[in-house]
Amino acid sequence: MRYINSNVEVLSVEEIQMIHDSTMDLLETVGLKVPHEEWLDMAEESGAHVDRDNQIMRIPRKVMETIIEEKRQQAEGQKKKAESKILYGHISTQVQMVDYATKREDAGLWRTFTTE
Repeated sequence: MRYINSNVEVLSVEEIQMIHDSTMDLLETVGLKVPHEEWLDMAEESGAHVDRDNQIMRIPRKVMETIIEEKRQQAEGQKKKAESKILYGHISTQVQMVDYATKREDAGLWRTFTTE
């Protein structure tokens, strides 16, 4: 077995913000080419500026940040919901035993569990 040694450099908060700001600027000024009428309709309904002749949508920063915040809240709600669920399932040894003389197979033991 071979091991790979490497150094990882993490972006600073300022660098992450710079990437975010640049992305927001590109979405608002350059936009995205979206050759799909239904998506262009949805984007326009959400507040994007749509150039139908060139199939380009430009998303204002305020609209994009509202969408991002809504998605963050949805994800947080789903996380809380998942954490509150009771888990139920089976644990198995998954041992498969075969008697080759009789061709008889036996499976592992199943145990039911519940967590709260």
